[in-house]
Amino acid sequence: MTTKEYLEIATGLDKRIASLSDRVIMLRIRAESITPSYGGVASGGSGNQGKVSSSVEAMVDFENEIRQIRDEFVKFRSRIEFEIQRIPNNIYATLLEERYIKGEQWEIITEKLAYSDVKYVREVLHSRALAEFDKITPENTRFVPFILRRDSV
Repeated sequence: MTTKEYLEIATGLDKRIASLSDRVIMLRIRAESITPSYGGVASGGSGNQGKVSSSVEAMVDFENEIRQIRDEFVKFRSRIEFEIQRIPNNIYATLLEERYIKGEQWEIITEKLAYSDVKYVREVLHSRALAEFDKITPENTRFVPFILRRDSV
């Protein structure tokens, strides 16, 4: 795994959590739309109960998965933040934090670093920052929890 891929796990997890949260919302809407429509149906409505039941079960599964990913995400993000803060060059540390912790766009990062050339920041400074991160945190010392490897890589 490259340094960039390692750092991108942090931003990828935000997207994974958002996607799972969207699924929970859709399942909740589905369960709520089924329940009122068939709430007055006599005991013969077991097919609809199955739909509600499966939606609720899926919601619970997704919520558990979200909770598990979020717990690992907090630990992993804290570790990456600590690793980035160990970089002695403040420009490089700020660039990596803005990009991989906050998920900022290159234009915003360039502005925050008080540079005017986005391409220079993205290609030159970013490469140097990744190389510096490699020195501070060599690949053989990186630990990615299993759940994060499974969902992100």
